[in-house]
Amino acid sequence: MDIPVYSFVAYSNTGKTTFLEKLVPVLKEKGLRTAVLKHDSHEFEVDMPGKDTWRMTRAGAEVTAICSSSHAAIMENRQTEPERLLEKITDVDVILTEGCKHGPWKKIGLVRAANGKPLPEIEGEYFAVISDMPLDMNVPVFSFDDPQGLARLIYDDMRATKHGNIRELRRFERLFDSKWRVGEEDSGRSWDARSDDWDRKYRDGSDRGRESSKRVTDTVDFLLARGLIKNDFAVADVGCGPGRYAALFADHAKSVVGIDVSEKMTDYARRYAEETGRKNVSFVTGEFHDMDIKGMGLERRFDLAFSSLTPAVGGVGGLNNFIALSRQWCCNICFVRFENELNDSVLKDVFSRSPRRDKTTHSQWFWEMFNVLYLRGYEPEVTYVDQTRRTMQSADLDTARYLAWYLLPPEDRTTRNEEKILSYLKERADTDGFVTEDSFCKYARTVWNVASSAGRK
Repeated sequence: MDIPVYSFVAYSNTGKTTFLEKLVPVLKEKGLRTAVLKHDSHEFEVDMPGKDTWRMTRAGAEVTAICSSSHAAIMENRQTEPERLLEKITDVDVILTEGCKHGPWKKIGLVRAANGKPLPEIEGEYFAVISDMPLDMNVPVFSFDDPQGLARLIYDDMRATKHGNIRELRRFERLFDSKWRVGEEDSGRSWDARSDDWDRKYRDGSDRGRESSKRVTDTVDFLLARGLIKNDFAVADVGCGPGRYAALFADHAKSVVGIDVSEKMTDYARRYAEETGRKNVSFVTGEFHDMDIKGMGLERRFDLAFSSLTPAVGGVGGLNNFIALSRQWCCNICFVRFENELNDSVLKDVFSRSPRRDKTTHSQWFWEMFNVLYLRGYEPEVTYVDQTRRTMQSADLDTARYLAWYLLPPEDRTTRNEEKILSYLKERADTDGFVTEDSFCKYARTVWNVASSAGRK
């Protein structure tokens, strides 16, 4: 399992529980979320006689569960091995067990002079020992009054493994989440409103459409050259939009599933696949962060999970679901820098505002995402791509409305402001009614292997 486990092993009345009571708060101070599993060789009762769950258990329920706004419990009313329980523990950084000396985990022995019993025999060596007397051992020995010392050893041990520096990992996860916000701009309804324009840009032969199509083909060429798409691969395209990546993937892979929050986007994607005769591609609509990947049968179903310039994989929740899709490779493409002279001029000349370098919602995720991956034990490889382009935009109401939506906060997206932008565009337009748009993008293509922390072979 991915969460490190440390088992505390000792004979009865040695002080395992008392020491764990001291250790847990010290680990918490170090930023570690802790779970504790106690193995009991005797019968025990955690339910309260007369309560509803107690009555359901007495009625013969194999499993009884209860939850409230702050607590939850699942009672397995049958023999359950510790390994099975450990697999159910999630969203913690470390698991401590009291007992479980036969499991494949690092063992911490406890021995006390007063009870006259030695350390229990285990397979292999102890990771550390807690004792109130001098011991000649080749492992660290701590006193019962030194939970801080053992906490440092556990913390350093976790840093030395693929679990990484937990404090730094948590810091970058918080930063990653802070760069991603679920709001109206990322809702299915909002992307539905933009779907017509997105599909049209690929069909109308415009500069914008040609640039977008070239980025798709260049990216697919990159993936093919790296061996990340093969004819027996299953590929997931997260944030698939109108389906151009998914369609081209279908030419080189066994099967493709496109996922998008917008129903209209996936309708366009499905229609394009049908028009071009690609029968090995299908589409799923839904908010990716909220998807039950395992329940939908998508967990580890794909050889490549791919996403490009989409808020779908933003934040820890999106990234976790993205990784859960893959049994081999992940590839994410995001902005590192994005500058647009027309956008800057509209903000400055029309609204007397400074450029918004954060406007592209995923333009500043790269640093946070890279560090989250690295500190989790992956070895992400990065390839940078620069794109300088000059396109011509129509000085019309559609362009004005797009710029108002893209550049202004929701409360300022008014008809009056759209008219201001339109007037400004017409002042800058050439004799054919077009405005020059110069932009620079630096993209990062980040690739990592979910099956190994050793990176690509």
